This record gives sequence, structure tokens and C-alpha cells, in this order.
Amino acid sequence: MEDNFSIYINNKLMITKNKKANKGCRRKVI
Repeated sequence: MEDNFSIYINNKLMITKNKKANKGCRRKVI
């Protein structure tokens, strides 16, 4: 349960980071 929850939070953070990065430069998106 803890792993799934942490993965879920990490995915949320990555999605928000990617959205911000996409506006600036798309190279950072892996």
C-alpha cells in the first residue's frame, strides 16, 4: 500500500513538473 501511494504521489509530481517544463523546454521530458 505504501509503495503504491508513494508511486501515485511521485507520478502526480512528475506530471505537474512535465506540464511546467513543456511550456519552457520539452527536452527535459523523459
